[in-house]
Amino acid sequence: MNEENKIDKSLLNDMKLALNVFLRHDDNAILNYLKDNTNEFLDILRTFYNELEIFDEDIEENFKNYITLNDSLDLCREFLNNYFPQYINEFEDLLNNGTFNFIDKNSEEYETLDEDKNFSFHYAFLDENNNLKENINIIYNHNLKDMFTIIHEFFHHTNSSFKIVKNKMYTTLDRKFYTENISRFVEYLIYDFLKSKENYKEDNIRMIRILISADIPSVNDLGYALYIISKMRDVNYSNFYQDDLIDKKEFKIKSKLYEINNKIKNDNTNKKLLEEKELIEEEINDIEKQNKKLDKIFKRVTESFKYSVGLMLSIIMYYNYKNGIIDLKNIETYNKKIAEKGDLRSINYVLSGELDTEMLLNALNYLEKDINEYENKKCL
Repeated sequence: MNEENKIDKSLLNDMKLALNVFLRHDDNAILNYLKDNTNEFLDILRTFYNELEIFDEDIEENFKNYITLNDSLDLCREFLNNYFPQYINEFEDLLNNGTFNFIDKNSEEYETLDEDKNFSFHYAFLDENNNLKENINIIYNHNLKDMFTIIHEFFHHTNSSFKIVKNKMYTTLDRKFYTENISRFVEYLIYDFLKSKENYKEDNIRMIRILISADIPSVNDLGYALYIISKMRDVNYSNFYQDDLIDKKEFKIKSKLYEINNKIKNDNTNKKLLEEKELIEEEINDIEKQNKKLDKIFKRVTESFKYSVGLMLSIIMYYNYKNGIIDLKNIETYNKKIAEKGDLRSINYVLSGELDTEMLLNALNYLEKDINEYENKKCL
């Protein structure tokens, strides 16, 4: 098998394996795996990144239509009734029971929000009685973007199955990996749904452009994180960054520091003891800094992998849906299985055959052609 075919064949399987490793927090395996496969991943990402740049100009969020929150919610209801009627009652329940939290971006309330809450998100948590609770925070702007945001976050809720073990929440590997994929795909369905509404055409085109352009940084960020890790090839982080070794090393050296501090209490002018204490504190500080550095890299790779792969798969799913390869029943089953499975095979419900790079590029070309035709632009 030549190298080109190897890259095509391994696109999804390698990324699934990488996510499987990442999400199980086997950090030693992460480093070894990425060191062996970094160049292949970077080749895939470069190709994808270049194809994503299908627009020549920057996209500005100057929407034509002012839309009230109630109008956005009515559009959401209409969309769900047309595409996923099985979810409409659930949507209404969340609106009525306070799970949705709506904040006007132009309000004083928004100005007082902390940075970790001044954006839209779906969040599940345990309350003081260890009961599972959910919050869907929506920052709305009075334009068409609000509908996309509300539905995107709502679909995170639809596959948010959690187990509680010893007062901690756990979800499936599939859900961690594919939940962004579902929410992103549904946004392409919204774009398709709005084509029938002429008065929203200009804003709809703007939104699909914003969605695609907003994903470029995620792909770029993943490429950068992988590049950083590729530079660690000759560094022995693999042996260093094993939780048990860190725990043992920290325990041993902090125990030694404890002993020295006790000695210093009895002899606080002993120069040798003071120098030894300083060296140990420097070593502890170095361990903690290295630990934090690697934690940051792994978190960055995991998050960017999730969003980048979610984007890739959502574009392919839209292509398959528009060409009759999958239907909404397949999507519904996929969304349900995400919350049940834990082996990253849920994607088989919406993919026909093995995913390869050619399939991805065909899907991107289809999307570009679809947008150009909708805009009445000449298709190349």
